[in-house]
Amino acid sequence: YTPDPKELAKAIKIVTAAREAEQKGQGVIAVDGRMVDAPVVSQALRILELARLAGMEVSEL
Repeated sequence: YTPDPKELAKAIKIVTAAREAEQKGQGVIAVDGRMVDAPVVSQALRILELARLAGMEVSEL
């Protein structure tokens, strides 16, 4: 399995928003108008790891 570019971009957006929220002490965030909780962030992190393992370029977050 290799994430497609659209899926990878969404995962990057979620992880970036989650890290920013964590720095601000926020627990639940919204990305593109949708609530994002811990399981969604975990899935996004897995997608990023799969992309790295597949040799896809993933910018450091």
